[in-house]
Amino acid sequence: LLKILDQENIKHTDEDIINIVNQFYPDLRKCINTIQANTVDSQLKLDKSVLFSSNYVDKVINELGKDKPSFKQIRQIIADANTDDYEELFRELFDSASEYLPGKEGTVAGLVNDHQYKANFRIDKEINVMSLINNIINNK
Repeated sequence: LLKILDQENIKHTDEDIINIVNQFYPDLRKCINTIQANTVDSQLKLDKSVLFSSNYVDKVINELGKDKPSFKQIRQIIADANTDDYEELFRELFDSASEYLPGKEGTVAGLVNDHQYKANFRIDKEINVMSLINNIINNK
């Protein structure tokens, strides 16, 4: 990433690069896309909300891990994240299934697969994600 920034003459701080790498590595495409989207007049101006939007995934998993997860609370977490890219959430829901729905990992895999497929055909992807969350909660 540093080599690309130097070749493109983009000014940046070490802190911004560390934040991007910590948030998105090993997905180099996402790292590069984040840099492109946050570069103005050859200066990297990292929007901290970009980093927050990925942080919401941990909050969703934590809420699902509770004995009685709150659909409303998860809805608010996702709304506050202000994102329309839920691939990271889908992946984490699949990877962490044993933490919030032990013994039903196969059910989670099927639900995530179904909703990930449907996301390709939905205009409002947030509704699709919340449908997935509702199905997960109903399987507790």
